[in-house]
Amino acid sequence: MADVAIIGGGIAGLWTALELLRAGASVTVFDGRRLGEGASTAAGGMLAPGAEGDGLAPAVQAFAIASRKAWTHAAADIENASGIDIGYADCGSLIIARDDAEAAALKAQCAQRFGAWLDSSALASTYPQLRHGLAGGAFVAGDACVDNRALIEALSAAVTQAGGTCAFGLGDVGVRVGGNRVLGVRAGGRNLDFPRVLLATGAWTSHVSIEGGSATDLPPVMPVKGQMGMIRVAALPMRELVWLGHTYLIPRRAGQLVLGATSEDAGFDPCISEGAVEKLADDARWLVPSLAGLPVVERWCGFRPATPDGLPVLGQTRVDGLYVASGQYRNGILFGPLVARTMAACISGKASAIDISAFDPKRFGPRHEH
Repeated sequence: MADVAIIGGGIAGLWTALELLRAGASVTVFDGRRLGEGASTAAGGMLAPGAEGDGLAPAVQAFAIASRKAWTHAAADIENASGIDIGYADCGSLIIARDDAEAAALKAQCAQRFGAWLDSSALASTYPQLRHGLAGGAFVAGDACVDNRALIEALSAAVTQAGGTCAFGLGDVGVRVGGNRVLGVRAGGRNLDFPRVLLATGAWTSHVSIEGGSATDLPPVMPVKGQMGMIRVAALPMRELVWLGHTYLIPRRAGQLVLGATSEDAGFDPCISEGAVEKLADDARWLVPSLAGLPVVERWCGFRPATPDGLPVLGQTRVDGLYVASGQYRNGILFGPLVARTMAACISGKASAIDISAFDPKRFGPRHEH
């Protein structure tokens, strides 16, 4: 009888597994797909509560800021535990104002959320690689980024080295319930007993099969499709995360410039729209003239886990012993270390260092149909 089964081998599942292992638990991570086939590797790797904090609910904003602070130690910890460089960089964010109207709105926000306002002249002198005639920009020093693909590899290695078991590529993995109590999982055609099970299944959370229970025992989580692309460059035009309206540019190592991202209510449609990704590339080429003529060399999509009220779902479900960590929407990578910490405490029956009561999975009611 192992202590904890985790269904979902992405950032939330693997990182929580590592925290539980360090606390002395025995942990097995199950995933129907192979390592790296979920949303965690489809993300951009931005750790940007400054640039992305506008409009967030206060509880989410507080969680985002606390998790960003946790990243400062967490990045080195994961690299030391795995021996893998995860490309963490305190790069900051640069938010571009294209015209006077955008400049006025952005400048007004600077006093509240951003570090430094750059008028048109200062922006041009500081970033001569950008197109001329921009109205200004805001620099957010506290934002950062990480290579999320390397992070997945590192977390998997750290879990294994800490004594955990990872079982990937199993096809359908489900939960077994009896008398409103979790019994374990069904994976690879076998019934396996576990007294505690965590669902870290992202946008698929509401679709996990529950033998002996009902899908209405789970909180409603819906997919929001995001398409992205990548341009390969001889030298990165800048080290900062760059925001131009709804398009953002993420510098990665080895001359990779990641472009994101669409936001589509398209279910689990896996199709890539060449036009949608090319629009992101056109925005990047418009902003950085040196990118003109460079093709998009990779296109992909992922599915963000969203909830009806925009808040994550972190904690125990209405089924005793069945926990969920999902609903992070755009912030799955940013929230990684704090989700792991809070969920490990919750599963271990310990008090969390940060209040997650607003994220209670039971807030939607026991018979929510979705």
